[in-house]
Amino acid sequence: KFSFPGQNPNSYLPMQQSAKSYLIDNTFFDQDTKPDNLELYLIILNQPFNWEALYKFSKMSTYSIVADGAANRLFDLPQEKRDKLKDPSAIVGDFDSIRPEVKKHYQSRESNVCYNES
Repeated sequence: KFSFPGQNPNSYLPMQQSAKSYLIDNTFFDQDTKPDNLELYLIILNQPFNWEALYKFSKMSTYSIVADGAANRLFDLPQEKRDKLKDPSAIVGDFDSIRPEVKKHYQSRESNVCYNES
C-alpha cells in the first residue's frame, strides 16, 4: 500500500505491484473535491504541462511545491488561467532559471522562496 505522510496506510491509494510498475487508485481525481482527511502535494517541475490536469491538481492540492524554472511557466500563463490556480506554497531551487520579476511576484503573494544549492 502507498499513502501520504500522516495517513492511514490502508486508505485511498491501494496499489498492485508487478515486476516493473505500480497501479495507483486515483479515482478520487474524478471528483470535484478531495476527501477531507487526504493531503495532496503537487510538485511542478520545469516541464510542459497539461492545463486541465494542472488546474484540477491545483484545485485539489493541499500544498504545491514549484521548481524555480517552473515558476516562470506558471507566471507566463494567460492571466485568466493564472488567476484560477492557487499560488505556490513554496518555490524551491538554486534560482538559476527563475526570472527576477517572477520571484518578486510570488514573494509578494506570500509564497515561500527556498534556496537550495544544486
